[in-house]
Amino acid sequence: MPRPGCPRARWSALATALAVARAVSAEPIDDAARLVESAALADNDRAAAIYEAHAKQNPESFDARFGAARALTQVMAIRTNGNLPLVDGLQDTDANRALWADLGKRALEHARAAAAAEPKSPAAAATLATS
Repeated sequence: MPRPGCPRARWSALATALAVARAVSAEPIDDAARLVESAALADNDRAAAIYEAHAKQNPESFDARFGAARALTQVMAIRTNGNLPLVDGLQDTDANRALWADLGKRALEHARAAAAAEPKSPAAAATLATS
């Protein structure tokens, strides 16, 4: 039911957005672990969304932070051809720089949190180094 002073369309859009956010955060983190093992962009995008939703709800969760950093780093690699040197052309395009600025910043934040949560974890250290 719409609230007073809130147009029906806006209320409906807000309710839909909240339902989608709940659906993503309700997905088991095990699903994200399976998805991040894939080489498919769509799977890694979905894994990143699941892990980031869990990290938002549980900011101290090593698994959520580590998984988010790993998935976001893989999304960057897939979208930018692994940032490999090219024989002809450059990877350093405006589109790639924008992608690295967004996803790289998010991945680094999650990687730092994971490394802080488990400082002796070699996996966390490796993810931090690659973020």
